Amino acid sequence: MFSKKSGNQRMCRSALPDECFCLDCLKPLDEETTFTRMFLNDDVLCSSCRSKWLEHKKIYNINGINYHVLYEYDENLESFFFRYKEQRDIVLAPSFLHLYKDQFQKTMKKYMVCGVCSSDKKYFQRGFLPLEEIFNSINIKIYFPLYKALDFKQSKHSKKERAQIEKIIQRKNIYPIALKNILLVDDVLTTGATLHRSCELLKPSAVFVIAAHSLWIKENKPYEQVEKKHTFW
Repeated sequence: MFSKKSGNQRMCRSALPDECFCLDCLKPLDEETTFTRMFLNDDVLCSSCRSKWLEHKKIYNINGINYHVLYEYDENLESFFFRYKEQRDIVLAPSFLHLYKDQFQKTMKKYMVCGVCSSDKKYFQRGFLPLEEIFNSINIKIYFPLYKALDFKQSKHSKKERAQIEKIIQRKNIYPIALKNILLVDDVLTTGATLHRSCELLKPSAVFVIAAHSLWIKENKPYEQVEKKHTFW
C-alpha cells in the first residue's frame, strides 16, 4: 500500500537527473535489460510489476456498441486502483496506458473522448479526476458531459437498486459536443450499469475500458467479437 514513506522516496528519487524508477516498487529501471525495455518502449513499470497485469485485449458487442477491454480486473489491479484513487497516489496515473500511448494517440484523435462521470463527493475527497489524469498522462484530452446527481457505488447496492441508475446519471444541459464520433471511456467495468446508462445518453461510436471485472467478462462471453485488425492495440 502507498505510504508517506514510499511517497517521499518517489519524490526524492524523481529529483535525481537521468534516473528512472518503477512507479510501483521503486526499483531503478536502468537495471532492466529486457528486450521490451531496450527496443520497444520506455515503460514506467519494471518488467516484474508489469507482468502482474493480466492483459485481456478483447472486444464485446453490447447493444450494438463495441466495448474494448484492455485488462482483466483482478486482485492485483484492484489494489493498484485503490492506491491510485482512494489513497490519492496520483503519480501512478501513467501506469495504466503508457505501454500503448503511441497507438492510443493515433487512434483516439479520431474521437471526442468522453469519460464516465464521478460524483462531486468523490472529486472533493480525492482532489482530482482519476480518468482525466490517466488520459492526460498520454496527452489525450478527455471531456465529461455527464454528471452524477448522487454518490452511488454499484457494488454496495442490489440489482434492483442498480436498475435505477438512469435517475442518478444525467447529461449536462449546456455542454459542447464536437462534430465527431464519441469514444466513451471508463477505468473499471464492474456490472456495466453505469456504462449502459452513459451510452444511452451519449450514443458513442465505441467504448474503451481499462479493466473489466472477471464476472462481467464471464457473463458477456457470448458477446465476444473476433476482429482481425484491432482498433486500439
